[in-house]
Amino acid sequence: MPSLRYSSAMLNNVTPADAYFGRAPAIIKQRERIKRQAIEYRRLQHRKLAA
Repeated sequence: MPSLRYSSAMLNNVTPADAYFGRAPAIIKQRERIKRQAIEYRRLQHRKLAA
C-alpha cells in the first residue's frame, strides 16, 4: 500500500513542514495581506492612467 504524501496543493500551497509546525495560518494571512495591497496598488495605478 502506498504511503500518503501530502502535496502543497492539498495544504493551501504551504509546505508540509509549515503545515506540520503550525506556520500555515500566519503564511496564509500574510499572503492575503500582500494580495490586498497589490490589488489596491493596481486600482490606484488604473485611476491615475484613466484620469
